[in-house]
Amino acid sequence: MVDNTLAAVSGAILPSPSTIARMLLNDLAAVEQDFVLVLDDYQVIHNQAIHDLITDILLHPPRTLRLFIAARQDPPLPLAALRARGDVTELRKADLWFTPEETRRFLVESMQLVLDERAIAVLTDNIRGWPVGLRLAALYLRQQPAVMLAADTLGDNRYIMDYMAAEVLSHLPMAIQEFLIKTSFLDQLCGPLCEAVTGISERWPAASLFWNGWSARICS
Repeated sequence: MVDNTLAAVSGAILPSPSTIARMLLNDLAAVEQDFVLVLDDYQVIHNQAIHDLITDILLHPPRTLRLFIAARQDPPLPLAALRARGDVTELRKADLWFTPEETRRFLVESMQLVLDERAIAVLTDNIRGWPVGLRLAALYLRQQPAVMLAADTLGDNRYIMDYMAAEVLSHLPMAIQEFLIKTSFLDQLCGPLCEAVTGISERWPAASLFWNGWSARICS
């Protein structure tokens, strides 16, 4: 499918990103069957040449291509232009959250847990509709059916913490990891308190982090 492109990038001299983009687009345009290209964890890409290549593909997409990009923040791509052209569909965090009713159906019907409405409400409030968090909490509750559904209990269970450590915390820059470790014992965070505890004078933006008792609130 991309023989010409592969031959070009395998040579002794690498063509320019725009040349590679043209060759790749020509190769992809020859594909008659609809196909999907998925680029996951796009936030780890910091090479501008790759962003330029993807931009060329986005602005001149082959008819049969459907491109899916998954990232933890907006990629440096021409999103405004794509929105204006109606060529992009965006799924944000709020779009992926379960509603209270979806949470109930998932826990009771899919995970086959026996929970009363109070327990479901506590899970919904603590986990805020995060599908992965709900599944991990459900797996934990299968092992500990009599556990109290408190925020600190959920935050300490090994399923959730193993996932957070492997999939989220380990991918953060070392400076942020050190910041989180030094402030992990605090219930609420604010600029002066963080500076006093960590010795870091930078201002941290408002955010919510699943950390220490399931959720630690960071305020600017």
